[in-house]
Amino acid sequence: MPAEHALHTPILPDLATSRFGDVRPHSAVCALFVTEAQFRKLALAVPGAEEREHMGHPDFRVHGRIFATLQPAKKQAMVKISLEQQAHLVDAEPEAFLLLGGWSKSGATGVNLPKAKAALVRDLLAEAAALAAAKKKAR
Repeated sequence: MPAEHALHTPILPDLATSRFGDVRPHSAVCALFVTEAQFRKLALAVPGAEEREHMGHPDFRVHGRIFATLQPAKKQAMVKISLEQQAHLVDAEPEAFLLLGGWSKSGATGVNLPKAKAALVRDLLAEAAALAAAKKKAR
């Protein structure tokens, strides 16, 4: 097992089954940061994911529902996660994760790619896709 995945502790007690690793700002876990190309590759590695375009920039969908977007010119991305996960990440790593105005009320969470850890972004993309797929099935 790669060293970057060796330690996995839940973010919150309620998220004990999550794949999130330790997200403390100076953690040795998830030490590699994300480029735009890596974000695209990680998003497309999600089973059933496809890339389309939304409002002039790439988005990533599963079952037709957006779970992530990429804004290469800003070196930012968005993942649509639970409000609980969003609150914790924005508090734990404010340089890497940010609120996106009114969009954040539905879980849209900004990712500052040069500050975000690759393994954590990978897990967030998987969680975001699972939430999007669940919403599609619920309809």
